[in-house]
Amino acid sequence: MRIQGELPVAAYRRRAVRFSLVALAVCMLLIGRLAYLQFVEGPTLKMVSSDNYVRTKRLPAQRGSILDRNGNVLAVHEPAFGLAFQPYRLTDDDIQHLIEELKKIFDETEGGKNSLKKDAVRTIHYLDLVKQLKLPRGADRFRAVPFLVDGKRKILTRKQVAQIESLRATIPGILVDHRYMRRYPQHEHKYDDEDDKPWKLGAHLLGYLGRPTAYEIRANPKYHVDSMLGRAGLERRLEPDLAGKDGFERYVVSASGRKQKPDVAWVKKAMKGIVPREDPKRGFDVELTVDAKIQRILTSAMSGRDSGAAVVIEVDTGAVLGIVSKPTFDPNVWSGRLTRRRKQAIDNDPHKPMVDKSVQAYFPGSVYKIVTAFAAMDLGMLDPLELIESPGAYEFGNRTFHCHKRSGHGRINLARALSASADVYFYKLGEQIGIDRLAQYGRRFGFGRRTGLSINGESKGLMPTKAYHDETTPGGYQYGLALSTAVGQGDVRTTPLQVAVAYAALANGGRVLKPYVVNRVIRSDGSVVRQTKPTVVDTLADQSEFLISINEGLRQAVHDDEFGTGYLAAVKDGLIGGKTGTAQVRKLGRGRNRHVIRHFRERDHAWFAAFAPYDDPKIAVVVFIEHGGSGGKQAAPVIRKILDKYNRSFTLFAQSNAILTEGNR
Repeated sequence: MRIQGELPVAAYRRRAVRFSLVALAVCMLLIGRLAYLQFVEGPTLKMVSSDNYVRTKRLPAQRGSILDRNGNVLAVHEPAFGLAFQPYRLTDDDIQHLIEELKKIFDETEGGKNSLKKDAVRTIHYLDLVKQLKLPRGADRFRAVPFLVDGKRKILTRKQVAQIESLRATIPGILVDHRYMRRYPQHEHKYDDEDDKPWKLGAHLLGYLGRPTAYEIRANPKYHVDSMLGRAGLERRLEPDLAGKDGFERYVVSASGRKQKPDVAWVKKAMKGIVPREDPKRGFDVELTVDAKIQRILTSAMSGRDSGAAVVIEVDTGAVLGIVSKPTFDPNVWSGRLTRRRKQAIDNDPHKPMVDKSVQAYFPGSVYKIVTAFAAMDLGMLDPLELIESPGAYEFGNRTFHCHKRSGHGRINLARALSASADVYFYKLGEQIGIDRLAQYGRRFGFGRRTGLSINGESKGLMPTKAYHDETTPGGYQYGLALSTAVGQGDVRTTPLQVAVAYAALANGGRVLKPYVVNRVIRSDGSVVRQTKPTVVDTLADQSEFLISINEGLRQAVHDDEFGTGYLAAVKDGLIGGKTGTAQVRKLGRGRNRHVIRHFRERDHAWFAAFAPYDDPKIAVVVFIEHGGSGGKQAAPVIRKILDKYNRSFTLFAQSNAILTEGNR
């Protein structure tokens, strides 16, 4: 008999089954979740968990050195020492004692008492330090607090390190941390034979280091907030070779943040499966083709010039022996020691010290006439011995094209036209050749394309064509533009390095070479990673007789005292070939004072390109003086200084004075 309200057995069974199914489903979900956490999320959770008690210390790699061709150090990573403190180990009395002792150390070693302003600034730094040491609470008290000056870690001298090490015996919680800093030793010493600042030895070529941006840190896991990477010059281009690979050290900390000894049992268990240490790998060293002595020669010769560049390359290989740009900067300051005031001064400098003028493009002026001469001969339009009338002006359409010599040059051949830089002679050639073919021959000489040095935003220059002018010039292409192009004006743009490559081709028989500045990349044990070999990118050798005719004109340009525009470049010990260039930046009135009375930005660019010795060329040299005025008056004397000093150091000219005299007849 069933009691009223009592459920039948079948109903109980149904409820039991439903409850069992629900319980089973819950258990399955729990088991599935546990399995997911164990097998799928396990490695991630383990890593997150280990991060709570395992700390990783970055071990910075030593950056490779940059050497000149003779092994002289141009850039080196050297140990640097910083100062840090452990707040949890310092009482208020310790902090007060610490500040007093730091004042004594830095006042003694840095002369801080000789300036009220210095004292005031340093006092602010000490007050900030006191605040940082007293402020942390909890686990933060176990984190090291670096000693900062102007927001940057204070770098200690070796004497300061010794004094602080002795201080650690009486005051706890002082740490001296080790790191590397980039140093450019050739930019620190003043040489007895130089009259310029010691760091002006080609800083643009080497470049400098800087901190990575937030974007770079996110994009590349190898970068850290304290990393230093190449920001300009070879430091930037060769970053993968020079940087090396950072290492790391891992250790266990307690809940309060204290570092634990590795031989404790629970520490060993916590570190199971974790790589405790990986040593940093030093970067490769880089040996350059440049010579520090030649860099100093160029720097000295360019002293007194506000802005410009100088380049020396080997004519047979394309190896860059020297390359400088003015004005310049101190790479030691820019590599982590730059103050806001100094950066503002550089940013506001009208001569743009951070711009590498050796690889930027400018109007070349008459140094470009070699292209016009070669093109006319190669196209069968010019016999180099033919006499062509070159008056002081040339009427073309409704415009008059003037020569720099208003009285003209009379009937002259190619050699005299190059020597005297007769503009009308080349206007006539340009009219026959046309602008497109001038651009074609310009590219054969290496103009209008990057040389491949690949530093500091190298410009490819510009070889204008009809299509270019139709697209960019108001009114489109005008036939008179070919005349301006023929003398290196109009829209022609070349870099000093490109001009050096072109004149090297004249000197070596017509091989247009790819210039290079890196000779070898080498490991720390001396083994070679790779070595650069000369590369020919174009050739003019099939028309060597044309080159001989051009070179004779370049010889006369320097050694013909009556007609040569480059006579101020002549050296007493040997013959050279060279060409002046005075590139008009804007239309100015003519007259003997046009280069000195105008504002700097309105003056002409001064050029001189040369190769030496004339009979057996070894080097090509180019000097560019931005807004310097006359190439013959301003750039030619610089070339003479360079060749004189080069000859004294490397015996460039082997001819005796007797042979030289005979060669000038």
